[in-house]
Amino acid sequence: MRSPMIIDMPEQKLVEEFYKMEQLPQKNIDSAIIKIVENKLGTPYRESLLRGIHDLETLEKEILQEITKCNVSDDDKVIERIFHRIQIWGGRTGRYFYVKETNGDFSQIKETYKKLINACINISGLTIEDCNGLAKAAIEYKIPNIGVSFITKHIRFWTYRKLGENAYPIYDSIMAKNYYGKKATFTNLPKYWWKMINDPKRYNSLMKYERQLFNSYHSL
Repeated sequence: MRSPMIIDMPEQKLVEEFYKMEQLPQKNIDSAIIKIVENKLGTPYRESLLRGIHDLETLEKEILQEITKCNVSDDDKVIERIFHRIQIWGGRTGRYFYVKETNGDFSQIKETYKKLINACINISGLTIEDCNGLAKAAIEYKIPNIGVSFITKHIRFWTYRKLGENAYPIYDSIMAKNYYGKKATFTNLPKYWWKMINDPKRYNSLMKYERQLFNSYHSL
């Protein structure tokens, strides 16, 4: 990975230039997960989830907007919609929720998922206690057929509501191997988060830094 370019410019501009260096071309949504979701939930519902969106960046922006506006206490259908959209955004390894015993049925996990959401949106910040508490919630409110990689995708989106650009980063196999050096497990999760939070290279955005690292590792 290249070192950030250090030049005399305002911090925000420096951050923008740093992340531009490692950006990859805009990616389309994985067609495999789209087909799986369509097979389980039907074409009309799949179309309502995507509404003509083909690229991951646009889908991500819409999910974040929905999360910001969502009434977690009452909007069960919106929460269900957000859940499936995150699964689609995450790619084909999200298929296990749809092809195993959960069979794509959100009603089976609705209450557990809402408890996880509440843990995310009520987090106080980026302390070690927060890392441990959120990792504990990920275990306590575990969703069947969703492992640490995908649950941290959901956590990333929902902690954005409280923390914005410093939402908790995703812990998948690529980040585990190349950044943390240990297998992506729930046991290693809080220590991975704490390392990312304290990394001096992250500037003022965990989300951008995690994406920059992921893109650079993925292109190796």
